[in-house]
Amino acid sequence: MPFDIENSAKYNANYLKGYTSEKRDTNIGKLQPIVERQSKDIARFAANETAKDYDRGVIWHEEKLEVKGRQWKTAYLPVWLYSYLETKGNNQSVLHYVAVNARTKETMGSVPIHKPKLLGISCLIEILGIILMILADFKYKWIFLLAGFVYYFMMNLRYRNSDARHHYETETKKQIYNLQKEDKLIKHQTGLTNSRLSGANNAWVSGENASEMVMNVIKNSF
Repeated sequence: MPFDIENSAKYNANYLKGYTSEKRDTNIGKLQPIVERQSKDIARFAANETAKDYDRGVIWHEEKLEVKGRQWKTAYLPVWLYSYLETKGNNQSVLHYVAVNARTKETMGSVPIHKPKLLGISCLIEILGIILMILADFKYKWIFLLAGFVYYFMMNLRYRNSDARHHYETETKKQIYNLQKEDKLIKHQTGLTNSRLSGANNAWVSGENASEMVMNVIKNSF
């Protein structure tokens, strides 16, 4: 996700003319818990927009979401799914999956990293950084000492796709109707140094592992 659902077209079998395909069904029972969890997150983050005056956070003690009307539709979405087997020592192997949104090119999945090679290259870059620090003649030459660490971090970030998650809680279109709210003073505190309210959970995503659950559904369906 996301996909441009609003501009989707009615399915036509001619789209796959000349290709062989196989229909894969996903059990609604597996998707429903994910949909319900994400719906609560979307509602909570939508409510955050009405509580911007509480800039140190809000503590939710109770939330209730009642769905009025439900409709399930099938969709043919452009997803490329890759799987490959990584063989490790002691006759162990790990099956990796990589899913690609063919429309936005966003990628998410498990990509193995050869740690010894990465460490070796990072050490080499660090040595070059030390040499440059010795030869350089400017005030902030110590910054070259970070070269190896930065390279190691960037390679991990690139191959783990940690920033590729679809932020459904804020990016999903929503609209609030008939909002009712009430402010009630609980207690007054002074001299606080923390920029966030202790126990604030209004920015907490209950479906943080939803992407992993979706990946498991993809595994089962493919």
